[in-house]
Amino acid sequence: MRIVIASVHYGDFLALTLPRWRQWAPKATLIVATAPGDAESLSIAEQVGAIAIVTDVWTAQAPVENERPKTVRFNKARALDLAFGFAPGHVDPPDVGERCLSLDADVVPFGPLPRQHDLDPETLYGCPRYYCQDTRALHQHELGRLPLERFNVMGPRKGHRHAPHGTATATSAAIKCLGYFQLFRYRPGVAFGSFSSAGKYDLVFHRHFKARAVVPKAYVLHLGESDRSNWTGRTVPRWVA
Repeated sequence: MRIVIASVHYGDFLALTLPRWRQWAPKATLIVATAPGDAESLSIAEQVGAIAIVTDVWTAQAPVENERPKTVRFNKARALDLAFGFAPGHVDPPDVGERCLSLDADVVPFGPLPRQHDLDPETLYGCPRYYCQDTRALHQHELGRLPLERFNVMGPRKGHRHAPHGTATATSAAIKCLGYFQLFRYRPGVAFGSFSSAGKYDLVFHRHFKARAVVPKAYVLHLGESDRSNWTGRTVPRWVA
């Protein structure tokens, strides 16, 4: 299994989430995709024993799939392709049929790791996401003292922020298969592409699959709010551990 976590100046979140992903999938190849100058993310990757892919494609000007704008501000998709090995230059591609998981740096896993033979090669899998407001709530949930029912589902909404509440259900949010958690089995030709920002690339990625589904019994806690302005580089305040 290959897991890639995008982290550009998200080291404060990565310090909490990366060790937990290592525990969730101890045998997986764990890769952190970051940018030059992000010493914090690089250091944390090294401490946990993850591979660090340092690349400048996040902001390098290149052809993009967006109709507009043409200027590259945060090409997360291209960085993911390099980190997964979908594009040449850093690592070899995964084995055909191997589990691949693309993640954001601010989510923490819960529930069972899906087995490879339980995943359909033609299906993209998502999972529910719940809003976690602080480290205390995270620790209380890990200890079994704060039930999942106390956390609000985070679903996509129009507007500046993804609110920590709303009309989305766990299933309706998970089936969107958004970029915070995208699980699939690799086959040649699958790639994230090239986009001017981190917006929309995850939706276009759906085109490689015939179906979408929800990972059984797994979910993530999202640390803090999800702000769309981060699609062109981090703007949220640092996480207080």
